[in-house]
This record gives sequence, C-alpha cells and structure tokens, in this order.
Amino acid sequence: MHDGKPCGRELYDDEFCIFHSKKEDKDEYLFHEKFNEIFKNQSLEIYDFTHFIFLGGVAFPLKFPKSVIFRNALFYGEADFEDVGFERTADFLGARFEDTVDFRGARFLDAADFTSVTCECEADFGGVRFTGGADFRDATFVGKALFMEATFQGRTEFSHALFKARADFGCTIFEDWASFYGATFGHETYFGDATFQGDADFWGAIFQDTLRISAEAHEKKGFLGEVSFGSVEFFKPEKVIFQKVDLSRFRFLETDLRGVHFIDVNWNKEDNKGPNRVFDEVSPSDNADLPGVREFDHALIAQLYRRLRANYEENLRYSEAGDFYIGEMEMTRKAQTSIFKKLPLLFYKAISNYGESYYRPLGWIAVILLTFPLLFMFAGIQPVSLDSNNPTGDVINYKLDFSSSQSLLPTSEKIGDYYTSFLYSMSVFSFIRDKKYTTIDNWGHTLFVLESILSPVTLAFFLLALRRRFKR
Repeated sequence: MHDGKPCGRELYDDEFCIFHSKKEDKDEYLFHEKFNEIFKNQSLEIYDFTHFIFLGGVAFPLKFPKSVIFRNALFYGEADFEDVGFERTADFLGARFEDTVDFRGARFLDAADFTSVTCECEADFGGVRFTGGADFRDATFVGKALFMEATFQGRTEFSHALFKARADFGCTIFEDWASFYGATFGHETYFGDATFQGDADFWGAIFQDTLRISAEAHEKKGFLGEVSFGSVEFFKPEKVIFQKVDLSRFRFLETDLRGVHFIDVNWNKEDNKGPNRVFDEVSPSDNADLPGVREFDHALIAQLYRRLRANYEENLRYSEAGDFYIGEMEMTRKAQTSIFKKLPLLFYKAISNYGESYYRPLGWIAVILLTFPLLFMFAGIQPVSLDSNNPTGDVINYKLDFSSSQSLLPTSEKIGDYYTSFLYSMSVFSFIRDKKYTTIDNWGHTLFVLESILSPVTLAFFLLALRRRFKR
C-alpha cells in the first residue's frame, strides 16, 4: 500500500488479493462487492487503492469524504469519475489508465496529485474544478487531453508533461500560478479564450504541431500576469498563432519567433506611444535563479528583436518591423563594450533613429539651414569682390551686446542681413561654387567647413530613410 505495508486482505490467487490480482479473468462481481465494502467501513481514515488493478465498469461513489489514494493504480477498463466530488486530497501519483478516463464535472476541494500519470486513451477533464493545487508533473497523455472550461484555483503544475495527441485548454481558467515548464506538445494545442490570472511559465516547452493562443479583447481574458515563453521550440512555426493576445508581459528570450503568426496582438509601448518593445527589455527580471529567467543580456534581446523584425517583414508589416529594428539596434549598441563602437550607433540613432525616421534628418537639415546663417552673421561674411569706394559697406559682421535689450530686437536691417547670410549658407549647403560672399577669418571658414560636412551627411541619411520607407 502507500505506506509500503501489505494490504493484509484475503488472497484471491496464490499471491495477491482480488484488488491486486493480475489475472485478466478475475471475478468482476467479487471485485465490485469487495470494493463497495471499503466505503462501508467507517473506521478508515483514508481510502487507499494503491496498486489496485481495476477492471471496467467500476462504479465510484459520487463523493469521497476522505482522502483517497490511487497511487500506481492500473485501470484496464474505462475510468468514470464524472461529477465525483473529492472533498480531501486525491492522490493519483503514477496511476495508469489503459482506457478512456472521464473526470468531467468533477470537483477537487483539496490538492489533486496526478504526477507521472499515464493516460493511454482520451482523458476528459472538461469543466473540472480544482480548488486546491493540481499537480500533473511528468504526466503522459497518449490520447487526447481535454481540459475545456476547467478551473484551476490553486497552483497548477504541468511541468515536463507529455501530450502526444491533441491538448485542449479552451476557456480554461488558471486563477493562480501555472507551469508548463519543459512540457512537450506533440499534436494540436489550443488555449483559445483561456484565462491566466497569475503568472504562467512555458519555459523550454516544445510544440511539435499547431499552437493557438487567443483571447477575447477585454481585460478579464488572456494572460494577466507575467508569462515566460523563453527557450520554447516550435517545430512548425507556421502553425503557431497568437491572436488578440496582450503580449506586453510575455518573455520570449531565446525563442525563435520567425514564421509565427501574430494577429491583433499588443506589445509594450511606453506611455502608449513610441515603438513596440518586448517585455524582456522593458522589465528585466531580477531573479536569474528561477526557471525561464536570464540575467539581462543585451545581445540575446537584440537576437529576439532581430527575429521579430524578420517575422514582420516577411508578412509585409513594415511599421512594426521598423519598431523591432530600432529595438535590435538599441540592444546592439548597449551590448558594445567599446566606446568607439557605441559612438557610430549613437550618432546613427540621433540623426535618423537607425534609418527608420526621415523626419529626424529633415529636422536636422532645417536646424542647419536656420542656425548657420545666424552663426555666419557673427563670424562675418563679405562680398567676394569688395567695392573700392565702399570697402566695408556690404560686410556683415555682428557683435554680441547684452548691455542693451534694444540691440537684441530684430530690425529690417538685421532681417536683411540674416536673409543674405541664409543665401550664403544655402550655397554652402548645396555646394554652389559661384558664391557672392566669402568668410572673413578662420572662425567663419571653420563654420564653412563644418556645414560642408554636415550637409551631405544629413542629406544622405534623409534619402536613405526615405528610400527605406517607400521601398517597402
């Protein structure tokens, strides 16, 4: 039995009692009669069915008022637990179901342990309510595993579970932490309209076929806590669909998302504006000891952004792809340890947001064209050919004077000189050789050289960003 002691019952064959006998033709009537007698014994503290070998047609009571143990039990025939109430702990550790198992509508008011359970045929847990914790670690479902509309109120474990056939968690509710850590899904897997009110862990899970995760577009559905989807492996990414899911708290580090379908999903946006970002960047975990959590690694996050960018570009969704490209470049820049590698990327960001904004270089061009005329006014410019009769009449050379506020006010003369300086600046910016004005000294010539360098650079980044945007 569960305590390692013999059951002490009368032998049915030469070695075992009727419940533990391995004979395939043992007396079913006697089995049922002896089985029903167990529930009439009021002195029992628990119902212990450890290593029992159940034939088909066993009628289980509608209520187990005491703890019940089915450890390593073997069910040859159909196991019917429909609408059964387990008022104390239910222990099915290592149990094996050779035929269909039906728990539809069952109620587990305390902890339910299905660790290492094997279900060779269909297992139906539809509408089951698990009030206490539910443990399905290392469980094997050879047939369909149906958990539609089930409710898990306590902590739920499916770590390293194996689903060889269809796994359906449609409309299932997980009110506490739920773990599918390292689980393997060999066939279609559905989480349509499932609700995860606590954190969920799918780290290291393997999906060999279809995966569909969808949720109604309102706050009470979907994933409401943090979700670890890191190091997940998709054998057929083209059959993986995330639809109407809020992904703002999903961690996808080290998961290849290329080919995966994202339909009407939400990523992270700072204050509901700006580019889309992944949760791995927005909220790096401070506990690298937990499964599915890694120390903040810019290179790995850059890889995640790169794969998302490839995904969205393949689906011609260039706006979102641009957001992920910005994230990729940001993480690449922050991953650099050398200042000489950081500075070019920082400049690239400042001038055109990594080539994703043509407004930014256009703004820089406007700044250059509006600022340099003012600088030339104070550095001084003069006509290329001075009038010998009036050698200083056309020279523009202002001095800063803060002693009088009147000197700072615009006048028609100052506006005219600014316009002249603007034309000169435009000729420098556009590389016009035939200039009517020239600089007076080295200070002005320095400005001339600086604008001559900035003009092709800003124009090039503007044209590249423009080409990148409209080429798509």
